[in-house]
Amino acid sequence: MRIGLITDVHEDVPALEWALALLAREGVDRIMCLGDVCEDGRRITETCECLAMAGALCVWGNHDYGLCTSPAEQLKASFDERTIAFMQSMTAEQIVEDCAFRHIEPCLDPYDLADLWHLPDDFETADRLASNWAAARVRRTFMGHLHRWFAASERGPIQWAGDRPLQTAGHDRCLVVIDAVRNGQCASLDTVSGELLPFHRA
Repeated sequence: MRIGLITDVHEDVPALEWALALLAREGVDRIMCLGDVCEDGRRITETCECLAMAGALCVWGNHDYGLCTSPAEQLKASFDERTIAFMQSMTAEQIVEDCAFRHIEPCLDPYDLADLWHLPDDFETADRLASNWAAARVRRTFMGHLHRWFAASERGPIQWAGDRPLQTAGHDRCLVVIDAVRNGQCASLDTVSGELLPFHRA
């Protein structure tokens, strides 16, 4: 299966349209959004419509959590029913084959707002990575949140910054961070061959 990976849209509709059109040309079978669809609500309806039309599966991010779980009636009244329904279709994590798709690290709880908003300063350390290997439910984890490219295996961080294809197949567990659509970035993943292809908006 080929999965298109997008994350951290933050209601940037032109950037989202670019990513979705590119991934459609690449012939992906499914779009997976790794959270932070929302920003300030001004273009959330249009953003959700684009994602829904693409058949995207989405996990929630820190910016999405309120609308995805139990929004107050006053907040729900600010958006149309289709937008609320789409946001409430999001989950904390999606697992496809041996791949987990989430907004934050495996060692953090996506139901805990403090964890969802946490930006670790020790993300690349051996201890932090060990915590993530211990918490990971499957061999490969793909996440967003950090607005940059990053990859690590059980042997440590990989010298990679979204500048070339990345191989995620093999026996080692791996953690891959996808850069933000808002930054003009997205990726495709072949779950069988393990190849991840990063894409950059010109």
